[in-house]
This record gives sequence, C-alpha cells and structure tokens, in this order.
Amino acid sequence: MSHTFTSTAVLGYLKWDTFERAGWTGVQTSLGVLAADLADVPAWWAAPIALALASAKSYAASRLGVRGTGSTLPAGRDPAGAEPLLPTPGTGGPEAL
Repeated sequence: MSHTFTSTAVLGYLKWDTFERAGWTGVQTSLGVLAADLADVPAWWAAPIALALASAKSYAASRLGVRGTGSTLPAGRDPAGAEPLLPTPGTGGPEAL
C-alpha cells in the first residue's frame, strides 16, 4: 500500500491539529479564569482549574478521538489518524517525498 506525501497534505493535517490544540487551550484557560473569578478565589487558582479541565478533556478524548492520540478530532482530520503522513518503508525513498 503506497501513500502519497505532499507538503500540502501535511499542512492541511497540521492546520487542523494546531486549531484543535489552540482552541482547547483557549477554552481551558478561559474557563479556569472564569471559574476562579466566580468562586471569588485568588487568580492563581485559574491554573490548577485549567489543568483539571485538561485532564477531563484527555479522558474524553480517549473515549471520542482516535485511540492513543489524545485528540478529539475525527480520524479524517487527525494528523495521528489512520492514514500515515509519510511513506511506509519499502514504498519509496526520498523521491517519494
């Protein structure tokens, strides 16, 4: 089985991965700050709250996303999904890149 490797494909996959990571980080941070503010506790509590949210996201991702990746992206958009980005050994050398 041969896989085509192109820079456009890699950038497409990485774009979705970057958006997912940045989005989740922003949500976790915002919710951490909001929760600390609503609980009327010092602002430094936002960090442990955000870490707890990251753990909850990781647990949910292990149930929803591609197994073993920690991603919530569907397999078709996940860079670590079912389709490898690089050619598999024996299907082409540097010329395949």
